[in-house]
Formats: sequence, C-alpha cells, structure tokens
Amino acid sequence: MITKTITKNNNHSKYYMLILLIVFAIITIIICPFIGQYDGREILEIFRFPRVLTAFLAGFGLSLSGLIFQNIFTNELACPYTLGVSSGASLGVAFISYFHLSMAIHVFSLTIPSTYIGSFFGAMISVSAVYSITKYYGGFKSEILLLSGVAIGLFFSGLILLLQYLSDATSAINILRWTIGGIEVVGFDSFLLMLPFVVISFIFALLNFEELNLLSLGEEISISRGLNVSKIRIHLFIITSLLIAIIISECGPIGFIGLIIPHISRLIIGYNNKFLIPFSTILGGSFLVFCDTIARTLFTNIELPVGIITTIVGGPFFLYLLLKKK
Repeated sequence: MITKTITKNNNHSKYYMLILLIVFAIITIIICPFIGQYDGREILEIFRFPRVLTAFLAGFGLSLSGLIFQNIFTNELACPYTLGVSSGASLGVAFISYFHLSMAIHVFSLTIPSTYIGSFFGAMISVSAVYSITKYYGGFKSEILLLSGVAIGLFFSGLILLLQYLSDATSAINILRWTIGGIEVVGFDSFLLMLPFVVISFIFALLNFEELNLLSLGEEISISRGLNVSKIRIHLFIITSLLIAIIISECGPIGFIGLIIPHISRLIIGYNNKFLIPFSTILGGSFLVFCDTIARTLFTNIELPVGIITTIVGGPFFLYLLLKKK
C-alpha cells in the first residue's frame, strides 16, 4: 500500500514537470522570434516564426531518435551522430546533389523530394552496418558500438568530401550546407513537410514505451519477458532512420542533440519511457530553439549555422559521458 502511494505521488510529480516543460516550450517559441534585430512584421511571419518552429521540430525529432537508439543499444552514448547515422544520411543527400537527381515520390497529397529518399537510404545503410558489426562481435558493448560508429561515420564523411571535391560549384555549396547543419528556412514548407514524420514517430515510440523499457534492460531480459526483440528493433530502426533522414534533409546533420538531451532528461525525470519520451522530445525542441537563437544573434554581421553551436556544446559533454563510463 505504501509503495503504491509513493509510486502514485512520484507519477504526479512527473506529470507536473511535464506540464511545466510544455509551458516553458510554448513561452520559448513565442519569445525567441522577437530576439535580435528585425524590420517589420513580414520578417517575423516569413522568417522568424517558421525558423523557430522548424528548429523546435528538428530538436524534438533528433532527441527522440537518440533516445530510441540508446534504448535499442542499451547504451547512453548512442545517438545519430556517434553511430554514423548522420553521416550516412548526409552522404545520401550528397549523392542526390552530385548526380542532380530530381525524382520525387507522391504519397496522398504529400510530395517527398529526392533529398529525403537519398537521406533515408543513407541512414538505413549506416545504422544497419553498425547493428551488424555490434551483433557480429556478440553484443552491444560500448567500445564496439562507438568504434564501429566512428569508423562508419569517417568512411561516409570521406565519401562526402570526395563527392564535394568532384562536384561543380553549385553542388559543392549544396553539399557543404548539409555537412554543417543549420536552420535556414523561408516560410512554413519545411515545417509542414517534417511535421507528419515527427508526429508519427513520436506516437509510435509512445505507444511502444513498455517495449522500449524492456529493451533498455538488455536483450536477454527482453526475450525472457516474451518480447520479439528482432521485430521491434526492425520497426524502430525503420521509423528512426526515416525520422533522421527527414530532419537531415531539411536541416543538415545537427550534432549531439540526441546525445545530450536524453541523458539530461533521465537525470530529471527518470528512466521510464512513458515520461521520458515526451519530456526528452520537448526539452530537445526547446534546446535547439535556444541554440539557433544564439547562432542567429551571436554576431551582428553573420548568422552561424546552429550545427556549430551544438557541436561545441556536445563535444565536451560526450567526453564527460565517455570518461564517466570508463
């Protein structure tokens, strides 16, 4: 009886924290467009608000993808950036840009451009390679996971540099845009294209929070509890790779959001994915909005790509986690 009461009170406090975070996120989205110099209402409507909403959605999705990977690999160091998935997705976009492929897939009333397709296949190839290597060596150990992710990421980065070097000036500039990572949008088109993919991924993860809880405990425990580990992992791989591909197609490989935010969220709200998924995603969206606002206003004459800010913050944080795990 006492245990149930404590658990109930603990859950209530987590709901309160979620509500406070939602309020904080709404305030952030409203205030950040007004930070910095602007001239007229059109700047806010065409540039600032779409940029803030796109940044929030990108941070939301990147945090979700990092959280899913960390549950799949039972490792808090796993994220799209450290696993080489971002490099794979960027290679897909570089490939499309280099060969000037302009195909598109029409799904209902939604048009999926070629960059999305290339980015998705690049992300799938990289995450499948990391999964295969770690599985071949008998489990998801930190050193195997990180070394394989770094090796694949460097290999794909080398291929991106090769394509960039061989490209014409226009293609080289387009490829450079993806490799840095930035929120450079005009209007709400990017936001509306990303929105359905992010929402579907979020709902899928939230509906499977119990499965993610089991996966985080390890493969043996998951199997002993009757979970079809291979099936749920394949579904999560596909959903997460598609989500990463969509975000990178629009914003480039923005690094370390998927590493930093889930870890901080666990320290605040715990390991239960029922609460961790919404908390981490909302925090990730708010964090990227702040980073993008800093990148936009830090210098008066230029706007920094937000990928620079997140990498500067994420690099030392990654070292901290690595040293902590020894």
